[in-house]
Amino acid sequence: MRGSRAPQKTRYLCGLSFGPSSAVLLSMLHDNIEYLEQKGRGGIAYAVTVVHIDTTLNEAGRLAATALLEMYQARFPRLSFEHYALEDALQLGGVNWAALGVELPHKEGEELRQDRARRLRAALDALHSVSARMDILRLMVRHALVSRAVQSGCDAVLLGTNMTGLAELAFSEVAKGRGASVPWLTQDGMFPLPSFGSVVGQEEEIDGGQQGNITGRTSIPVYHLLRDVFRGEVLTFSGLAIPTPLTPLIPSLAENKQQQQMAKKTIVSHKNLSIEEVMARFFNDAETAGQASVVSNVVRTTDRLARLCENMSQMCEICGLPLDGEGDERWRGEIGVQEDEEETKGLCHGCHRSLTS
Repeated sequence: MRGSRAPQKTRYLCGLSFGPSSAVLLSMLHDNIEYLEQKGRGGIAYAVTVVHIDTTLNEAGRLAATALLEMYQARFPRLSFEHYALEDALQLGGVNWAALGVELPHKEGEELRQDRARRLRAALDALHSVSARMDILRLMVRHALVSRAVQSGCDAVLLGTNMTGLAELAFSEVAKGRGASVPWLTQDGMFPLPSFGSVVGQEEEIDGGQQGNITGRTSIPVYHLLRDVFRGEVLTFSGLAIPTPLTPLIPSLAENKQQQQMAKKTIVSHKNLSIEEVMARFFNDAETAGQASVVSNVVRTTDRLARLCENMSQMCEICGLPLDGEGDERWRGEIGVQEDEEETKGLCHGCHRSLTS
């Protein structure tokens, strides 16, 4: 038809952690695109941009991540890849960096990437425990992925978290006092992205907002495409993938084997483990012991949870999720907010614990 336009492609941003689940998800997406190309019936209706968030905060780690990303690009040529350093997240407005204790420059470019990495690393090192550091780091990675998707005009975010990982995430959030966030983090659906006042590179305050006050909010769909697949099934697939296994692309597999061998020889102490690591061991043992129904029941139960805070305007200044005032008070107790806690007043109980306990 004269004057007709080609249908616009749906754009997806897919997170890559270099773990087995994200590698398997990329393999499935790439195979689907390859099949559609070979079928030759019109254009492909979607495009996928793969983004890896580098959390090493040093040059050596950045180079290693870049080299591994090149291996992924060679294996999956029909996908486009991006490398995003976590310290670049300091330019985003989805986190109240002042509440995290990170000082920001007024304009973009006033500090080098090494300085941003140093500031962020110092803030993480100042946290009191391994669990707190892992918690804040995971939240920042999610913020970076969602923000990148919104900035690049993507229609949705695709994550490779499998059923076992979702069960671990649900229990971890409850254990950390962030139970109200479980439906937001484990279910498919819209995920909020608030903006807190001025950010790096922003010359003027939005609506006169100061850092810590929400000046805007957007949202984007997030989907966990492997939510019905157990971790054991993902690992099996990664070793049987065609044309070659995915195991060379997954450095964590070799690390896990070494850790398992060491664990057999030593007594494991939970003192130096994060809550996420404890939950991972629990659900891994349950799955391998033939109790996979325990894992699936957790995920199916979380799927039935309602997002009761969906219409609330107050958002946590770290995790960015709606605040549950009554729930946070029950978690924290009836002591109230102390004078030295005023600066963390806008946080949910889970983020408050990670920063102060």
